[in-house]
Amino acid sequence: MPAANTQGMSLIETLVVVVIVSVLAGTAVLRLGPMNDEPSSYETLLAAGQRVEHVCQQAMVLQQPRAVGIDGQGLYWSVWRSSDWLDVGQPSGAATQTAPDDPARHRIHSWPAGVSVRLRVEGARVDVPSAQPPDRLATPQIHCGSLGERSAFELTLAQGASVARLLMPSVGRWSVEWVGQSS
Repeated sequence: MPAANTQGMSLIETLVVVVIVSVLAGTAVLRLGPMNDEPSSYETLLAAGQRVEHVCQQAMVLQQPRAVGIDGQGLYWSVWRSSDWLDVGQPSGAATQTAPDDPARHRIHSWPAGVSVRLRVEGARVDVPSAQPPDRLATPQIHCGSLGERSAFELTLAQGASVARLLMPSVGRWSVEWVGQSS
């Protein structure tokens, strides 16, 4: 019976394996990118657009209109009530509802720290309230109907030096565009 070859790997073979594993690990890290970076205003708006679209699709599928609100803290939604729009003509401080008769409001997206928010709904500039306590929430600005329509709006975020804009028409595809550097 021949003797079994009991030699291990040579030093060169070991180095080749280490180099290959290092290259694969480096490639994986580069594809993932930095893990601790804050999302840019562009990425933040992509996520916000997807969430608004999801709420509007729920309104259509469930045949239950939804309202989406934007404040200094982020996005929230609730079941739409016509009374949400009764006080729209009043000053922004007066267009609020109190908790006892409000439908449940659900936070669906939060802005990163240091974000400046501008909103236009149906072509008109709308004041975006700062974050408010749960018992005093601002009137939602966007309506998602049960037939798939929604309020057309333009949401602009400035975060650090980057500025991006979410354009969401009343029907159809929406887009996010990088506007440039803030001045």
